[in-house]
Amino acid sequence: MNPGTYARLYGPPQLAPRRERSGVVVLAWALWVLSVASLAWLTFLVAVIALWGAAEGEAVGGFVLEFVLISGRGRVD
Repeated sequence: MNPGTYARLYGPPQLAPRRERSGVVVLAWALWVLSVASLAWLTFLVAVIALWGAAEGEAVGGFVLEFVLISGRGRVD
């Protein structure tokens, strides 16, 4: 692109002004963090329960599989 043509059509290049974060953006960020933290905590609890059950000799494969199916699809048939 020819810089002279651009300057004639649009004026000199300028940086876009920085916008303030709106309340909706902050709320969306907070809800996203809360959701991820909740899922991480639930996954940690399932892992501890599975580890505890495996240490006692229980079969925990079905328990972990059910958690993966629930968190992946939203329901277990």
